[in-house]
Parts: sequence; structure tokens; C-alpha cells
Amino acid sequence: MFPISKTKIRDLSLSERARSILLVNRATIAQDLNVEAVIDQLIADEILVPEDAELIRAEVTGRRRATKLLDMVMKKGQNGYNCLHKALIETHKHLAIILEDGVTEDGVPRSPSASPEILTCDEVDVILIRGGVPPRVPVFVNRPNDTSGIQCKMKVIKDKIGWVMVHGMGGIGKSVLAAEALRNSKILANCFPGGVFWLSIGQVDKNKLLMKVQNLCARLDQEPNPPPYNIDEGKDRLRTIFLEQHPRSLLVLDDVWSVKVAKTFDIQCRVLVTTRDSSITDQISSEVHKVSLESGFNETQALETLALWTERTVATLPPQAHEIYKASKGSPLVISLIGSLLKDHPHRWESYLKKLQEKKYSRLRKASSYEYESVDEAMGMSLEQLAKDSKDLYSDFAIFDEDVKVPAKVLSIMWDEDLETVEDEMYKLVQKSLLRQEWDDDLLCMTFSVHDLQRDFLKQNTENQRQLHVKLVKSYYRICGGKYHELEDDSYVHQYLPMHMGQALMTDQLKVLLHSLEWLKAKINIVGPSAVLGDFIKYAHMLECESSLDYDIAQEFQSFVSINTHLLVQSPKPDLYQLALNQPESTQVYKQALQKVEAASRGFYVMWRNRPPVMDSILMTSKVHDGIVSCAKFSPDGETVVSCGEDETVKVWESGSGQQLVSTDSHTDYVSWCDYSPDGALIASCSHDKTVRIWNSKDGRCMKTLKGHEEEVYMCVFSHDGTKIASCSQDWTLKIWDVKTGKELKELTCHTAAVKVCCFSPDDSKIATCSDDMTVKICDVSEGEIAISYEKHGDFVSCCCFSPNGRRIASSADNEIHIWQVDSGEQIGRCESRSTSILCCAYSPSDGVIAGGLSDFSVWLWDSHTFKPLTVYKGHTSWVLSVSFDKEGQKLVSASDDQTVMIWKVSDKESEKSIILKREFAVEFGEEDTAVVASDTQHRCLIIKGNNTVPIPMSQGTSRVRSVALSSDRRAACGCDDGQIKLLSIADASQLQELKGHKGSVRCCVFTKDASVLVSASDDNTIRVWNLEQGTSLELAGHSGWVTKIRLFHNDTRILSSSHDGSLRIWDLSSGKQLKMIIAHTDTLLSCDLSPDETMAASVSVDKTTKIWAIAADGTIGQIVHSLQGHEDSVRTCCFSPDSKYLATGDDQGVVKIWNVKTGELQGSSQENHNSWVTDIKFAANSRKLVSVGDNVKWWDLDGNILQTFHIRGSLVRLIHPNQDFTQFVTIDNAGQLYVLQRI
Repeated sequence: MFPISKTKIRDLSLSERARSILLVNRATIAQDLNVEAVIDQLIADEILVPEDAELIRAEVTGRRRATKLLDMVMKKGQNGYNCLHKALIETHKHLAIILEDGVTEDGVPRSPSASPEILTCDEVDVILIRGGVPPRVPVFVNRPNDTSGIQCKMKVIKDKIGWVMVHGMGGIGKSVLAAEALRNSKILANCFPGGVFWLSIGQVDKNKLLMKVQNLCARLDQEPNPPPYNIDEGKDRLRTIFLEQHPRSLLVLDDVWSVKVAKTFDIQCRVLVTTRDSSITDQISSEVHKVSLESGFNETQALETLALWTERTVATLPPQAHEIYKASKGSPLVISLIGSLLKDHPHRWESYLKKLQEKKYSRLRKASSYEYESVDEAMGMSLEQLAKDSKDLYSDFAIFDEDVKVPAKVLSIMWDEDLETVEDEMYKLVQKSLLRQEWDDDLLCMTFSVHDLQRDFLKQNTENQRQLHVKLVKSYYRICGGKYHELEDDSYVHQYLPMHMGQALMTDQLKVLLHSLEWLKAKINIVGPSAVLGDFIKYAHMLECESSLDYDIAQEFQSFVSINTHLLVQSPKPDLYQLALNQPESTQVYKQALQKVEAASRGFYVMWRNRPPVMDSILMTSKVHDGIVSCAKFSPDGETVVSCGEDETVKVWESGSGQQLVSTDSHTDYVSWCDYSPDGALIASCSHDKTVRIWNSKDGRCMKTLKGHEEEVYMCVFSHDGTKIASCSQDWTLKIWDVKTGKELKELTCHTAAVKVCCFSPDDSKIATCSDDMTVKICDVSEGEIAISYEKHGDFVSCCCFSPNGRRIASSADNEIHIWQVDSGEQIGRCESRSTSILCCAYSPSDGVIAGGLSDFSVWLWDSHTFKPLTVYKGHTSWVLSVSFDKEGQKLVSASDDQTVMIWKVSDKESEKSIILKREFAVEFGEEDTAVVASDTQHRCLIIKGNNTVPIPMSQGTSRVRSVALSSDRRAACGCDDGQIKLLSIADASQLQELKGHKGSVRCCVFTKDASVLVSASDDNTIRVWNLEQGTSLELAGHSGWVTKIRLFHNDTRILSSSHDGSLRIWDLSSGKQLKMIIAHTDTLLSCDLSPDETMAASVSVDKTTKIWAIAADGTIGQIVHSLQGHEDSVRTCCFSPDSKYLATGDDQGVVKIWNVKTGELQGSSQENHNSWVTDIKFAANSRKLVSVGDNVKWWDLDGNILQTFHIRGSLVRLIHPNQDFTQFVTIDNAGQLYVLQRI
């Protein structure tokens, strides 16, 4: 015996590709092959021997002789195949081409595989039918992403043995998608030319499995063999059949449930398996390529399916079709079941939707193309396969909300197991498609979620769910001892712990949360204020059942969060305890904050000493837009608010919590208005992009875009019957549209300028419009003719609205609202504000109140019958652009230029008239009381003593007060816009005299120490020195620009002044002579300061620099000491520290910097800047702390570290006055609110 070489052994083995080519093309080759033309060549190549030739020639027909030859060649291995191909090249070139792909050289394919010819549709159908592949379901909608994913994995096993596993939950369409992936001619011809063979498995025992193996052998075995006796024999038989008779074919195992079944078919062939349990292939010897189906139909696919079932077009489907998709979570099984039911009962859309929403899945039952006849059946089959322990663990997921990813850390706490054990147990459920898992990089653990349908099934079939909620709450109690605010953030507990307490009926523990400022702080920091408000809305009523007091306390906390929501969404978040100290002293919110602050060893906190006992009626302050909010409206049921604005979006959010529900961004410019349809199902919005859009209010889908206006569209409103929309524009037109079709019904051109507002009468027969042409028009809707033209306004008309009975109209312009008769145009009354413009107005549904939004940032309410003001709401910090009542007239929503929306509680009772202070003021700090002198919007000079919130008028006036100073003998000087200075007595609150001389606004006043002289500075570029004892004055002229600041030297002999002209000057006070002048800056000089030791002066400028100047021994300005650079915007204010070692500066970007005066180096810079100009800075007496103001009040240390922020009600503060020991601080904001702050 000669040894057989390795090459010869390799040649004896026929490659899988060659075997497949011979078997697939056997009939074609046998039909055309002339045996005599190739047999001699094969003998010469030692592939055949003469005896073989005799056997071949003994066959009766040429076809049989060719078949005999092919059978012999297949047994001669790869060398025989290659030699046959060579012989055919000379005599049968067309047959040689067929064999080309299987030829090798030294065991390697000679050329890359060429794609065979594409199969025809008929050929594809024949292959699939022969292989037992299920036909398409009667109603089929393609899911291209999923089918292509399966096909990509099929291509991976084109040239090598392997498995493709398609796994997912029951009812997601695994079998349908697997069959569809095979309906592709390229896949069949190129990847599986040997054919496709489908075998449905299901849940089988050993006997049933053997029967399936036997049946498969009978289908595929071309030899007359008896059926295999057992599974092992069947497995061996199948391995041989696929190797020798069906190479390069695909075996499809549909619906496999166990590892045992999968191992039975581990026979070294290509396999596609569908399963719910991804672990079934863990013991397969071949490589497994997984395709995970996580989702079912998208909305388009679901609607198309329903349309096919009901023989409609998608466009004609009822609104319930969209709701069915949402409620079904896109489940193909559910959609198919409902579709088949609707085919028989086409009028039951609402009925089937209701059953679906109520989770009554068992009543949605019908034989369909899917394996299961109901959702319950599909879900239940998976659970039946679980061991009891796993089933119990899985049942615990019934208490978790939908779409929630539950961290393994939460389950570890609930089950009192280590993290690794939890993740191992959960992985078993993940493999069975009962859970989805995802790694969380922040938590460093897995998170798990249940498909919504599976969760619904668990909720229906899990008993004692309350006990499961109790179990979870007690588990957290165990690790924190009831101090829930100390729990670490596990991305779950802070969001959902109140829900579990509520479901567990653990009101005692729920009270701990809802009455705890520490818990609110922890939760707000982690998940935000909307989630906290949601807890109060959902669960506070449970406390009322136990105690009305407990409920009232919960309401206090809810109110606290509601009115501060716009602050609590900021980053960094404000100090919650400081915000809580602004609440009424009688509330638990205040008491808990005070207790916490007093117990703390460190921290800087202030209390608002003069806080009014009743601030206003704010229920909610929400910041949901990035920019101006132009409009906000309640939904018909009052549960939500729609708002729009500068950020080009329309948003829907909960009116109670501020939680955003819907956001749309299809507009491409400023969105100027939005409105709910009467039934709340639709929203209309209009924009400067010249369009009106109609939205679905639930999901934000744009239903229609109405185009026709040629300029910006300012307003759009629904008619009261919901069939029409009216819109008005900068193009001077009013258009009426059909809501259903989106078509323009009518265009009216009634005005000669931009039309700003339009509104329907309550009966929809009329439309009122107002315009920049200073008129209001009432037009007949049907005829389009002008019925009334109201022309009694003397300015642009900003708004108009019908009374609830349709008999009156309110229209606003300048600072008045005119109320007039619709039928005659006769004016019957006027509502007036002070001197500020009314930008918008609205009638309450009760017809008793008219609301107006003003340019002074306030909201006014007037009695619509007496036309007298009822109350003024203060809270906004910029123009109020829209006001609107809820359906009951009990709440008012306002939108503002300050980027916020506010919700107010409405009262139709007249309240005490509010006095709005101006920001110029001075303070006298006493041992017991503090006296503040300020002016109001009526230009009166007022004094407010102690904690008294009612100011005492000291003088009347016709000109705004611009500066205030106090003397040591308790007199006050108030400089006015008309150039006069009012001298007042603080002691008896009276006016003493008027000083006249300035010709411009008096911007600064300063008394000498002995109060005998008053120095004033004005916009008229002059300084005046008033000798109050002699009644004389000196004019100090020399500046060529506004005098911005004056400072007196300690001995009251000299004056330091700064001016917009860029100069610093020193004057002799007694003679008025200018002692020294330097041009300190080449740009506008904004302020100056004199160091307490009188050795230096500082100046700040628009040129972004700060300069420190030496004061010479003779009291004049010397050389520059430092030019401090580092600010990136205009430096607006400066202040020396009392020890003259530091200088603080503030700029228009909100930055505060502290400089070392000796070295000129930066000592510190603010880390949390103001969001506005820095308008004033003051140091503490010990020079270790400082306070600055702008958009709020901030305290700092010398390194620029923030100590505290006090958030004002308005948007800007101009001055701050601290007392000597830095424990009291007084300021007034631009909303007119006085603050006397006391450090705790």
C-alpha cells in the first residue's frame, strides 16, 4: 500500500458548493450532455476506468447514461468535478459555465462566486412551496428594517455553516418576518441554492419531536430509507441528507422553545430559528448570528394594516385608528386581531378601542393569521415555561410603570440580593424575551424593562400587588431608616417612591415625603420640579382622608414649588432653603427651612423681613420655552396649557405640574399665537413664517398647513363650533379657513394697516378685528361686510374680545380698555391703568371680570360692569403679551416677554390698591426700625417705616424721581426728571421745600455730614452745591456730558465727580472751583468711587477697563496706579472695600471681579454670574464679603465664591444698601417690590 498524500485526500472530498451545483443542475446537465464526448477524457484523467464506462453505456437512454455519469463523478470527489468541467469546456461550453463556480485549484475556489441568474417570481414561489414556507398572511404590511436585518444575517452564512436566530416576544411577528425575508430571489439563488425547508416546532415533548424528525427525513431523503428509530438516529440521518443531498440549503425551525430541540437539529447545516428564548442556541456547535426584534409596527405600518383589513384608505381611517395604534404599542398581533374583528364589524372602532384601553385583551379574540387568537394567550404561553422562582420574580414587575427602565440596584434592594445575583436571574428572563436589558454607564449596572403589553398582562394576572408595593417601600425604609432624602440616586427611587407609597396605601410614609423640605430638595435636584408637583397632584388627596391639616400642609409645599418652578429648572439650581425662607412665616415650608438653617454651622441665609402676608395669587410659574412666550391658553378642561413663542415651538404641558406633554417644531419662525379647538382635540398656531398650522393636541402631529398670507400671521382662533379658523396678518387681511379641508373660505380686507387680533362672536356670526390703523371692525362672517367700525381709540389697538353674551366688546389701546356695544358701537365705559400700555385683554367666562396684560409687567383685573380695578398681579419681569381665562373663570394664564408663563387664581373681589415703588431710594438704618424713602409710579415721595408694608406719602409730584439721599438730621432729598429737588422731613413725612436750578434730570444727591449742604448732579452736565441754611447754590460747570456719580471727601471740602465725557474731576465744595481734571477714559465713563482712606479714586467705563488713580497729598488726582483689564463688556459699577485693600467691579455680562488694590492683581472672579448688568456693589464693614445686584441679589467672598442668591420678584435691581454690620440689606426691584432682608 502506498500512502495517500494530503492533496489526494483533499481531492477525494467534494466541496459543498460543487455538490450543490451538481444536485441543483442535475436535470439540466443530464438533458444536454453527450456522454461519449467526455467519457474518454475522464478515463484518460483517471477519473473513470473502463469498467465504469461499460456501466454507463449499459443504460438504455442518453439521459440515463448522463445521470449515471454524474453520480459516478460525485463519488470521485473534487478532482472528478474539476476534470468533468475541463472535459465540458471542449465539447459543451454552456454546461461548463454551470459548473464554473465549483471548480478549485489546490482545494481553493478558482474564482470568486458569481451571482447566479435571478430567479423569477414563479421560481421563488415553487421553491418556497416545496420547502413548506408559510404563504404571506392575508393582510401583510412590510417591515423593511426588520426583514433586511434578517437577510443581512442570512448572507453571513452563505458560504459557511451557521445559524441565524430571530428572537423576540410573542406576537411581535417573528415567523411572518422570517418567511418574508426568504421571499427574495437573490437570497434564495445566491445564499441557499440547495433550497429552503420550513419546519414548525412549537412546544413539543420527546415523542412529538421524534415525529417531526421522522417527517423531515421523509420529506428530504431521496433514498428509500425507513424512518429513524430514535432522535439520535434521526439527527445522524439528517446530517447525512443535508450534506449529500441538500448542500447549501436552509433549514428553518419556527417557534423553538427549548435547548433540547435546538440541539436535535445541530447537524452541521445552515439553520434559521425563530424563538422567544435567546438561550436555546447556547449549546449549538455552529456560530449563531442573532437578530433581536424589539418593536413591532410603527404608526404608518399599523394604519396601513387597519386600512387593508377594513378596505379603506389610510386617509379615511377614523381618529380611533391612531388611538388603537398607541394603545396597542404597535403590536402586530393586536393590530391584526383588531383589524380582523373590524372586517366583520366595521362600526365597532370605538368599542374595540375602549376594550384595548381598558386592557380587556381576553375580549379581543378571533382566529387570525397569527398563531394566537388573543393577546392573553400569547403572553401566557411565555410565563407557563418559567420555573416558579423565576415566575415570582417576573410577577414583581407588575408594580413598575410602563416605559420605565428598572435598575438592577432597585431589584437588589427589593429582593435583598447582591447585584450580580439579580443580574444573573434577570438575564434568564431577557433570554426568553420577557425583559429587555440595557447597560447604564452612570449606575454601572443593568436596567430592565418590560414591554407594555407584557406589563399589562402582568398587572391583570398578578395578585396582591399592594403587598408588592409595600415590600418595595419597606425595602428602601430598611436601608435609610426612613430618611428618604439620604437615599442615593439610583435613577428610580426619587421618581417613583411616592407612587409606590400611594399604591401601598402607606399614607404615613407618604406624609413623610410630601411634608419634607429635605425630600423636595433631593427630588428636585435629581428629577426636577415638575415631578414633585405631579406627586402632590396625584397623592395629596390621600392625606386629606387622614387629616385636613395634613392636606393643607401638603398644599403649602405644592404652592411653594409651583411659584418657584421657573427658578428650580435653572442650572445651577437655587438654594431651596433660601427660597423657602421667602414663604410666609406661618407655613411649614418656612419653619422647616429656618430650623435647617439655624441648625447648620455654616451658610449665609437671609429672611425677607417685610414680606407681605399675602403676596398675590400665583399658582404656577412655568418656563417651558427658550425665549419670549407670545401666547398661552388653557385647554377646554383646564388640565393642560398650550403655549408658543420665540423658540418656534408650540408646547402642551400640564397646568398643575408644568410637565411637558407635547412639543412641535414645524414652524420656521417666531410663533405668535396658538388656540385650542372647542373639544380640545386640535390646536391651531400661526407664525411669522406666514403659515397657520393645525395640530393633534395629544401627539403633536401636524394635521394641516394653511398657506395664503403674504406676511407674518399674528393671530389664529377657532370658531366656537370648531369648524372654522380665522387668522390675521401683517398683510392687512383676515382669512377664514375650513378646519376639515384646510381650504380658505373667505378673505376680508377691512383695515389699512396690520391686523393684530381677530376673534369670533359667541354665536360665530361675527368677527371682530383690531389694527395698527387705530380702529376695531366688526364684520359679518357670512356676508363679509363691515357692520361696525369703532374709531375712538387714539393709538394702535392692541387687542379686542367679545363679552360672553356677545353684546359687548372690550378693546385696548395705550393705557385704556374701551367697553362698547356690538350692535351700535356706543362706548359704555373705560377701564384705565396708570400710565403704562395695556398690551392684551380678555373677558372672563362669568362676564364679571376683564383682565389686561401691561407693559409694566403686571396683570390687572377690572370689574366689567363698574370698570373699576379689582386687583393687580405682580410676578412677571417683562411685558405681558397674552392673558386668558380657564372655562370656569377661576384661573388666568399669562404669557410674557420674560420667557415665563404664569397661572393665577382669580378673585372678582376688590383688593387693596397696590403701590408700585420705583427703584431709586435711600435707607436710614435704626436700632429698631428701618426707614426707606422712595417714590412710586405716581411720582410721589414716600416713606416706609419698619416692617409696615403701607407707605406714607410725603409729597405729590408730576415728575419721576431719579435720585434720593438722606441727611443726618433726618431730611430727604429727591431729585426729579424736571430738574427740581424736593426736600422732605422724614420725622413728620412732609415736604419742606423745592430746590430749583438744574435743567435736566437730577441723577445724584449727597448731603454733607452736618446736613447743611446738599450736592446734586444732573443730566444737564452740571453739579450744584446747595447751602440749605443760607438758601443759596453754586453751579459747578465743566463736564460736557451727564454727571454720573459724585463722592464727597470725608471732611466735606472736596467733591469727586465722573461723567459720560470720560473725565474725573475734583472740585472745591465751598468755592465751586475745579481743582483737577483728567480724561480717565476715551469712552463713556459710567461710575467712580473714592477709597475710604482717600488715597485713590477708581473709574469704570464702556471701554471694558477699570482704572485706579492716586490722590495727591493736596487732594487732587495724581498718576494712574493700575489699569485693570479682564472684563469682556462694559464695566458699570465699582466699589472700594472699607479697608481700601480691594476694589470690586461689575460688568454688563453679570461678572463680578475683586481686585487687589496694591498689586493690581485679580483676587477673585464670580463663579455664578448675574444674568444681567451688575448695577451696584457694596462691601461688608470687615472687607471680607460683598453684595452685588442685578437680576437678583448675590453675596460673595473675596475669592468670588457665591455665598447666597436671593431671587427677587422682578427682573432687575438698581441699588442695594446694607447696614453697618452687614446683617440687613434693602433694595427695590423693577416690579416695585421693596425688600428688607435680614441675615439669619
